[in-house]
Amino acid sequence: MRELPTECIGHAHAEAVSWEILSDLVDIGNRMAGHEGEQAAMERIERAFREHGLRDVSIDRFEIPAWFRGESSLELVGHDRRYDSRHELLALPGTPAVEATADLVDVGYGTPAEFDEESVAGKLVVASSGTPAAYDRWFHRREKYDEAVDRGAVGFLFRSHMEGCLPPTGDIGDEEGEGAIPGVGVSRELGNRLVRYCENSDVEARLSVDCRTETASSGTVSGVLGPETEQEILVTAHHDAHDIAEGAKDNGCGCALVVELARLLAGIEDQLETRVRFVTFGAEEIGLRGSTRMANQCNLSGITGIINLDGIGDSRELAVDTHGFEQLGRLFDAVSEQVDVPIEIKDQMNTHSDHWSFVRQGVPGVIAYSIGGSDERGWGHTHADTLDKLDKRDLQALAVPLAEAAVTLARPEWKPDHVDSEIVIERARAEGYSVEDVTE
Repeated sequence: MRELPTECIGHAHAEAVSWEILSDLVDIGNRMAGHEGEQAAMERIERAFREHGLRDVSIDRFEIPAWFRGESSLELVGHDRRYDSRHELLALPGTPAVEATADLVDVGYGTPAEFDEESVAGKLVVASSGTPAAYDRWFHRREKYDEAVDRGAVGFLFRSHMEGCLPPTGDIGDEEGEGAIPGVGVSRELGNRLVRYCENSDVEARLSVDCRTETASSGTVSGVLGPETEQEILVTAHHDAHDIAEGAKDNGCGCALVVELARLLAGIEDQLETRVRFVTFGAEEIGLRGSTRMANQCNLSGITGIINLDGIGDSRELAVDTHGFEQLGRLFDAVSEQVDVPIEIKDQMNTHSDHWSFVRQGVPGVIAYSIGGSDERGWGHTHADTLDKLDKRDLQALAVPLAEAAVTLARPEWKPDHVDSEIVIERARAEGYSVEDVTE
């Protein structure tokens, strides 16, 4: 039996509130964690929560090591070639400001097996942003960078697999702020040139990165609906984005949908049987800092489950990763039937968004995202993550199954079981993720 009344579904399809929020967020400009635009995004979401009648609306601000971009360049010694335009290469957030001169070495996709085939100590590593076909999961940038660091490389060049002169960005910093070695994203076009040079002969290159890291403020925005129960459900996204683009899909769409779900559920608040907390986290892109802070401060046993929205909005085809929580898989199966919308349910791990701060400690959770809209990350983390790639009808369509899922999860009979954190950690390791043990 469907939980959402017909009128609520009609509101989701007839009104464009999510699109209005998304438009406001992308118009802010740079929402990099710790920058002024992130503060503006927090204030816009806080205002929206208040307008839609949420209680206990607040912004929890905290200090972070914020990263600020300078200029970067790559010079091929002996080839009389220098690349310093932002359509060719970009520093990766968290990189130290360093100049390194060494031979280039191509490690393909940057898998452990490919690193095993090359001697990378003392060299500048070139690795593709793509994932090999043999992998049954997305192979993340950070995993490739960590391989390079562990094997003694002196620099990391992350070459895009997406055409269009779109060098990728993405964090490589550590808990204190800066990573161990410098890193830049390079366009597919420049990356292919570098690979070709590596195939023909030894190539020496000089990588120069200018940037700075300083203490600044980020924050988490939250508000609640429903009864004052001991248990609560989290519906989350992250409001920070990378400085080089609008952050439309990653993750303006997620924030817009969190606000939209809050609006829809506010209209049926008396039907909620468990409190629902709507949250947008700061500093997700630089180490899941906002969600980690909340997970370390809250009573985890009081969280029924988390529905995290990230990488969503460029199609209406919905997918969820359930991290081994079978009850959540069954819940989304039921939701699919209840609202007659297909949902691809994947019983797999995903350690690269804010849900992981909770899931890794045994809290049941899913990450919800769109499929079929682009290849892997698609336009995300590039200059091209812009509003024109998206369609408001997709957001309207996605709001219905997500709202249905939140209301269903609020039913006590659907409450999933928490598990020991080591069960989650061991499964993540079994799927090839390098994760640390949970520490309190």
